[in-house]
Amino acid sequence: MGRLADTLIHAGHEVTLFLPELDPRANKTGSKLATEIRVPGKNPEGFLKAFTQRSPFEEQELMSVSAFKSMFQFMDLMEAECEHLVTSAPLMDRLRQSKFDLIIIEMYDYCGFGIAHLLGIPSRIWMSSMPLTEQMSAALGVPWPTSYIPGIFTAMSDRMSYSERFKNFIGVNLVVQLTLRTVVSQEQSVFDRNFGADFPRLWDLAGTTPVVFVNSEELLDFPRPILHKTIYMGGLGMEAPKKLDK
Repeated sequence: MGRLADTLIHAGHEVTLFLPELDPRANKTGSKLATEIRVPGKNPEGFLKAFTQRSPFEEQELMSVSAFKSMFQFMDLMEAECEHLVTSAPLMDRLRQSKFDLIIIEMYDYCGFGIAHLLGIPSRIWMSSMPLTEQMSAALGVPWPTSYIPGIFTAMSDRMSYSERFKNFIGVNLVVQLTLRTVVSQEQSVFDRNFGADFPRLWDLAGTTPVVFVNSEELLDFPRPILHKTIYMGGLGMEAPKKLDK
């Protein structure tokens, strides 16, 4: 996000990074030029506890009980943080007065779509810091043929055996359903509680995003269906290489 911000600034745009501080240790944005709005997190201690219970060098299966436990803890923290942001009248007023004409939302968190709607921001971009993910594909209506497109978190190639295709089918659909039943559902409940049950569905707001950025190189990605609004930005912000000293 930092490199993207600086690239936009070099192109003549004004860019503000909105930074809810879930992890107080994460104090670098990658941007040298953007204006920052930092918001102290509601429960930084809970975040640190959830992600320091295990050694970072300890192997953990993606589909293990401990992995699901960590994921559910993280989703609860995201829900609480989302409510912390949208119920802060001074913060919402400050953002509204800035009159942003575009918002770029990271793929992990759907709260940004609700905030964009509350602020009346006319356009939005959905950005992935990796290739197009299963949940983004599902929301956007992009087909994901599991027979030859491996899931993001698998170690399979696009040439799979029958058993690998079965595992891939289960894995891809499981990721989508978990996303819908955890982060999307929990953050939707935040807006329904505070702004009424008729608040737009976050999943629908995500799916109607006009432009999608993916951090991948088009010629190196797996062959796959895409929409015309998908912009590959792999390598964005890379500096020209310098000659090696003799």
